[in-house]
Amino acid sequence: MASISGTERTEVLYGTSSVIDKELQLFSRAKNRVDTCMDHTRPSLALGIESIRKSFLDAKNRDVKLRYITEITTENISYCKEIMKIVHELRHLDGIKGNFMISEYEYAAPATSHETTKPSTTVIFSNVKEIVEQQQYVFDTFWNKAIPAELRIREIEKGSVHYTTRIIEDSQ
Repeated sequence: MASISGTERTEVLYGTSSVIDKELQLFSRAKNRVDTCMDHTRPSLALGIESIRKSFLDAKNRDVKLRYITEITTENISYCKEIMKIVHELRHLDGIKGNFMISEYEYAAPATSHETTKPSTTVIFSNVKEIVEQQQYVFDTFWNKAIPAELRIREIEKGSVHYTTRIIEDSQ
């Protein structure tokens, strides 16, 4: 996995336009996949910021596989239903914090904003192979713990309580 631009780098950029530009760059350069992990406040921005919404659609039209993880809540369920029409698969993970997206070449992590209706003003960007691989592992771990969006949406709409069963091993 070589850097798409030939020069590996990790940088922190500031300003809303820099954040959006890096996200758009990641989507436009992706050849095979874009994996996105966003907290519960971000689905509305993915759809509400036209350039980001368009970048999802453009990637999908280029046959780039799109996977998206978020916490699906009663507040964002309508946005999540719309995202399901765009991405190949959407999954729910309780309490997910932090935001990042990753392609086969690049990683971008917009800082979590305390203003839920505004995009981040800081992004960490990297195309360093080892960092991209490490963050892909993090995404894959979250993906394997997440449940299909359809299941979570059904729970919310029926008013069901979400249960998780875990096996706890204690060596003592």
